[in-house]
Amino acid sequence: MVHAGLQGLYDRRNFLEGFSLGASAGLLTSFPSCGWAAPGGAGVRLNLLSQHLTIISGAVNGAVLTSEGVALVIGGDPRATPVSAELVLLTHHRRDYTWAAQALVEAGTRALIPESESDKFTNVRSFWEKQPRERFHDYVQRTNKISAEPWHNVEPVGDGSVVNWRGFSIRVISTPGWTPGAVTYLANVDGRKIAFTGDLIYGDGRILDLYSLQSPIREVRAPGYLGFMGRAAQLIESLRRVAAENPDILVPARGPIIHRPQQAIDRLTERLRNVYRNFISISDLRWSVPERMQPMAARILGPGAGVRFGPTAEIIEGRPHWLREVDSSRLLLSESGAGFLVDCAPPPAIEKIRSLVGGNEMASIEGIYLTHYHDDHVHEAQAASDVFGCRIYGCEQIKDIVTNPRAFRMPAQSENAVRNFIALKEDESFQWREFTLTSFYFPGQTLYHGALEAKRSDGKRLWFIGDSFSPTGPADSCPQNRLFLREKAGFLACFDKLEANPDVLLVNQHISPLFRFSPEQIRHFRRTYLERYKLLRELFPWDDPNFGLDENWARFYPYEVHVSRREPVRLSVRLMNHSPTAKLFQIRPHAPRGWRVTGLHQAERIPAHEEGELSFLIQPVGPLATKVHVVTADVVMDGFEFPRWAEGLVVIDE
Repeated sequence: MVHAGLQGLYDRRNFLEGFSLGASAGLLTSFPSCGWAAPGGAGVRLNLLSQHLTIISGAVNGAVLTSEGVALVIGGDPRATPVSAELVLLTHHRRDYTWAAQALVEAGTRALIPESESDKFTNVRSFWEKQPRERFHDYVQRTNKISAEPWHNVEPVGDGSVVNWRGFSIRVISTPGWTPGAVTYLANVDGRKIAFTGDLIYGDGRILDLYSLQSPIREVRAPGYLGFMGRAAQLIESLRRVAAENPDILVPARGPIIHRPQQAIDRLTERLRNVYRNFISISDLRWSVPERMQPMAARILGPGAGVRFGPTAEIIEGRPHWLREVDSSRLLLSESGAGFLVDCAPPPAIEKIRSLVGGNEMASIEGIYLTHYHDDHVHEAQAASDVFGCRIYGCEQIKDIVTNPRAFRMPAQSENAVRNFIALKEDESFQWREFTLTSFYFPGQTLYHGALEAKRSDGKRLWFIGDSFSPTGPADSCPQNRLFLREKAGFLACFDKLEANPDVLLVNQHISPLFRFSPEQIRHFRRTYLERYKLLRELFPWDDPNFGLDENWARFYPYEVHVSRREPVRLSVRLMNHSPTAKLFQIRPHAPRGWRVTGLHQAERIPAHEEGELSFLIQPVGPLATKVHVVTADVVMDGFEFPRWAEGLVVIDE
């Protein structure tokens, strides 16, 4: 029943026009307390909180405040036909949230935006024009979920600002965490204090993902790449600040309305700390930056928080005479005088290796093996292949990303493509001089990662593992590397291989000594990871926590495509179903101005733990004013919607 005080407004402005329930709307009749809890929502429903405040729940939650026959909207209106509004307030800049306000703003509604994120609304063309260059060698890990087009008619508001609107006073408080400059809006409505928190919290003490918290940690001089949960400290402080306001209700950007704010805030704080304590206890960073461990822990766990660190591997003093260290590369030396290179970067590596070739110890380089795609391992690989006249090898799982890097958007990529790559199948071996070389998949530090066993004729053997482990644990500081967390995948698959080879010596190309894990240490890693899986199930609303770890579960492929001005373009969205059950996936592409979508392959049922692909064509139909065009896509998973979730770049070559 519509409240009597709103009936006139509904009648005059067709306030409910466009309200409809989709085929999956039954999924939204309630939000379960555990398991799958509709992160993106499905269909639309109304929740009349009070005489003047209605929540429109769909893919995001929109709040409509009414006074004097006029509406103010917080967070946008997710319906196909939004309400006519005088003002719209946005808590943060990410397009998967702000899309619900775009129609309002384009119709002339003024938008209030966080002042410290103004450029993410108004200066996005500059951001996208730089992406074909700046997305490579990226160690900052900024999100690309910003608007494809600039916003107009916006006004920044900051901490302490007050919005006085038709008898209501709405206060702005700074609540960074989910994004660096996010805000919360506080309003007293019909006798209750309401906090509109954006994506700061989801439901009863949850959050949508961890990769959104990746950030540089200035206090310990850690780049974004190493900043696992880097903004969690800010998020916890922001939660504390919201709690100090004693709100009666929290209205988040997604998920159920929160009627017990303090309880939900306490739960989220505890869950975040439990995950971080688990992570840091076996972090590889304890080897490289031990002095930073306690300050990093204190930021999130609180001053004086104790962390029980796991054991350290056995360190092997010295190394075989047939192994050489060259920056982040390693050289195998044959008694014949030939060399075999593992990884090749940065640029000085070639000159250092060249200085060895032709000397007393080494006459030639006869091959290169690449462990993974990161720029500090592959950037000079093709140049070295050209200089030394040798082939490049690697496991088949890295072939696409090293030969076609512009098809991906991943951390620390090199733009230099490898041309003469030989993909080796799992456990494929070949003889090189007195060494048997065996390649295998080793998806540790990144999903696209292999390892090489070098077994000498005298029985001695080494594993070249790239960066996947240090002597203190897994290199899992950057979720954007696609660190799957389930049996037979990610680091759990690496643990399986290590357990089956307990005596093998490990070579990390950034660590001088060789090292070896004990069986107990590997079992400790496994227990910690299985516990992490349970903790993340409590923290995330997804039916599988890998959705909250994997930013690329829905990704454009190729990510960047170069075309002529009038050429139609085929694009695909690849969809990783992390769920334990098969799910129906759909996409809705959004073409840039001057383009149209045709030939859409819209839906596919994807089995559990497999990746599917949906494709479409876009074709120019009007003037193209810019060189870089951003295509976005909504993703629908069994009815749950994620608008503007993925993006790809179309670059016009003159």
